[in-house]
Amino acid sequence: MKNTLAAERLDAILSVCHQAVMEIGDVSPLIHQALCLTAPDNALRVQIEELRDKLNDQYFDEQEKAEKEEASSDRALKLFSEARLAAAIAMIMSPLDAATACEALYEALMALQDNRPTIQRLELTLS
Repeated sequence: MKNTLAAERLDAILSVCHQAVMEIGDVSPLIHQALCLTAPDNALRVQIEELRDKLNDQYFDEQEKAEKEEASSDRALKLFSEARLAAAIAMIMSPLDAATACEALYEALMALQDNRPTIQRLELTLS
């Protein structure tokens, strides 16, 4: 039962991650590589964490420029979404207890532009 629940959590998170990839469009090849993994890969997890940090920094820089009207907020939103996606993926590449699964799902949902339909679908599935 415990393994089944863990697998269901992972499936739900992966589903949202794949949806985010489709929505974001052009994402890092590292994200695609991580989503295709069938076994743990600590070196790739570290690369994903570094990508997350880099994307967060780029997002904050772009957001600052957008606030000064020196850049488009669309680019900042894409960077934010991809950073949240990378955060979710890094979390699921580590041991996935219930708390980490919830945090990873939250990050994956934040990668979506409009996450309300996905949240409603998840609530129905998980209830």
